[in-house]
This record gives sequence, structure tokens and C-alpha cells, in this order.
Amino acid sequence: MDCRINILLVILMFSPQIAAAGLFDILDEQYITDISELPYSSGSPAVEWQESEYGHIQAWVDIVGFRNLSRDGDKYFINGDPVNLAIVQYDTKAWVSGSVQELTPTLTITTNNNYTVASLTVYLYWETMQCYDGDCWEVPHHETATFQDIEKSPELYDKTYKPRINIVEYNNTIEPKIAIQVQEPNASKVIIRYGNNSITHTLKTYHVNRTEKGIYYANITPLDTWQVQGQDIGRLGDSVLINTNISEVNYSKIEIIVSDIYGTTRADPAEFNITTVTYEPEKIVFNPLLIVFLGIVGTLFCSSAYIIRRIQL
Repeated sequence: MDCRINILLVILMFSPQIAAAGLFDILDEQYITDISELPYSSGSPAVEWQESEYGHIQAWVDIVGFRNLSRDGDKYFINGDPVNLAIVQYDTKAWVSGSVQELTPTLTITTNNNYTVASLTVYLYWETMQCYDGDCWEVPHHETATFQDIEKSPELYDKTYKPRINIVEYNNTIEPKIAIQVQEPNASKVIIRYGNNSITHTLKTYHVNRTEKGIYYANITPLDTWQVQGQDIGRLGDSVLINTNISEVNYSKIEIIVSDIYGTTRADPAEFNITTVTYEPEKIVFNPLLIVFLGIVGTLFCSSAYIIRRIQL
């Protein structure tokens, strides 16, 4: 907090306008754990009035942004159909002489390749007074016009559905253990639980930010933190190690939860990829062939040392 206050003091000294606009943003840094916590904003549209062919209808339409938006590097992502997630604003007005009876806008959102298209069709009905030879009557007029805004669609996020779980059983007689690796490039958090032991690996964090038009998005930032609870669990690199008797392991009791920005999934124990590595150090130490080999090496070493010493004398 002290660092933020110092930054604010500098900004206040040299740019009061920027300070007034960004003061609360700096003090109110916000992080979320998944997209459901992302605030909503209708944004600030780019208003550009357009006219129909005859100038009777004026309107503007703007795709301000998208709901549930995230950003990773220089790419924006959504998880779903951009038609349903687009945030669109518009306005209409009539420019006619006479009496406006109806001004009805109809908004249609579609996609075309990698673009989202917002089409605003406006129906105008108005009446003017016409008189002739002492008689007056209403003359109806109708006009329809369509206005569009086209914006590039965010990319579809590759959501975590079935993370690959690789487990190696180290079946040695000194300290048997299992090593677990979770392969899922988009994972932001991995939780592994077994009995009273658990480990949480946080790989990404989500900082709330805004686009130029004021739409909230989750900025994905790499992170690498580990939280360990329990005496029989730890890690080596990206592998989680659990000290246990291999013959007593109940894999259905190992709970692996993988989360990303758009949701959480539990790994199915039936789909674990399990391999076994057997290592029996006592058999290596007392292996007769190994003893013979060591004896030969020792004899050669002693003989070489004796010959070298005789030559030196």
C-alpha cells in the first residue's frame, strides 16, 4: 500500500487530471478466481449517427464489447457464442415533418467468419397533413432502414474438460511413493488431495481490467505458487509426490481438481495413466555379479598403483 500511495503522490503532482480519473482504480485493485466473479458494465459506446437514404431515420449502433471476456497476452477470449455474449447499444430518432406514429428498432446479432455483426433495422411510420379545396386529411408515410456495426469476435477459449493425469508408482523397498503430473496448459489451479494430505498449485491469476470502451475483462497473468498441507506430500519440479505403500493405494480416493478461468473439473480416477517403476536397492548391493565386478576393478586399481610406484623408484 505504501508503494501505491507514493505513486499517487507523484501522479497528483504532475498530472491532476489523470490522478482524478485513475485514483480509485489504483487503490481498488481487484482479482478474481473465475469468470463468474467478473463485474458487469454496459460500457461507453462509440456514438456515430447515420442517416437513412432519404434522411428521415437517424440511428447509431455499437458493439461495445462482450460478456465473460478474458485476455491472455494480446488475445481476447470468450467461452460461448459471441451472438449471446455481445454487449450492444443503440439509439434512433426520426427527422420528419408531420406526426411520428411509430419508430420501431429491431436488433439482430449474427456472426460472419471471425466477426460479429450487429444489424439495427428501424421502421418509421409518420403522417403528414394534406389539404385541398377546403378538405384536409392525413397522408401516411413508411420507411425502413438498416444500420450495422461489425467487430472482430474474441477467440473461443479452449476450456479444460479432461486433463491428462500421469501417475508413476515408485515401488522401492526404502521409501515407496507415487508421483502425479497434471497436463493441462490452460489450468490456473490444480488441487490434489489424498487423505489428510493436499497440495495446491496456482499457475495463473486473473486481474480485473477494462477495455477502452469500459467493458470488464479478466487479464490472465502467469503465476507459480504452491501450498502444501500434510506430512506425506510434497513436490519435485511439477510432480506431486505422495509417500505411501503402493499396495495400499486407493486411487478412487485421490481427488484431483483442475480449474481455469471458465470453470472447474474433477479428474476421473478411471482415466489415470498409471505406470510402475520397481527399484530394490538391497538386491543391487548384494548382487554377486556386482561384487565380482567391484573386486576386479579394485584389483586393477591396486595393480596399477603398484606398477606406477615401482617405475617412479
